[in-house]
Amino acid sequence: MKHQRLLSETLIAFDQHKELPGKPTYSQLNAWRSVGMISRHGGVKRRVYLEMVKIGGRPHTSLEAYLRFEDLINE
Repeated sequence: MKHQRLLSETLIAFDQHKELPGKPTYSQLNAWRSVGMISRHGGVKRRVYLEMVKIGGRPHTSLEAYLRFEDLINE
């Protein structure tokens, strides 16, 4: 299953965004999952995306996925 790892982590609905470190907005989370951000690790540019899964029609990410995303864009 594509989202197996995400489902086994600490899930946070996008509308509970203020529980994440740095308190990103709902709009930021939505943009990071759909458009992504550019990471320039090692001089190589690549687009990275916030992992998400829909549960009951609502988008969710996990604390762990959010921290992985932050690590990738801050390398």
